[in-house]
Amino acid sequence: LFCNDLYQKWRMNGQENLKQNKLTFVHNDLSLENIFVLGREKLFVLDFEGACYGDPAQDVGFFLAHLFLNYYHQPERKTRKAILLFWKAYLRALRFHNEILLEKNVVAHVIFSLERLLSSKECSLDELEKLRIRELVERKKGCGRVKEMVKG
Repeated sequence: LFCNDLYQKWRMNGQENLKQNKLTFVHNDLSLENIFVLGREKLFVLDFEGACYGDPAQDVGFFLAHLFLNYYHQPERKTRKAILLFWKAYLRALRFHNEILLEKNVVAHVIFSLERLLSSKECSLDELEKLRIRELVERKKGCGRVKEMVKG
């Protein structure tokens, strides 16, 4: 019940807070591992132990960072397409008045989150692969665009 209450609060306030650049409820560990889909209509978010109030772009950036890490490690067309479809749907649902500003903020969170993921003890990549991914991110870091982050 607690998680459902938190989720409903985010649904009511999260999108508006993002538009106004206010702090809002963030999951703080939003990734595919913490999303459970049941059928075509039900989606559950699990593991709220790190939830807090923060920058609303944080969850989007962390979620995308997981997808980017997968893409950078094994560049597959499906992952690139998933990233771009997610981003397009996110922007469409949000209808933000300044998409460029929002996107730069999200990309900053992606870069921060990628470093967090690469530095974690749970990261199974070897040091050479981590270095390759860090160099790739470093080259793309100034672009500020989600599309540019998944270009070869």
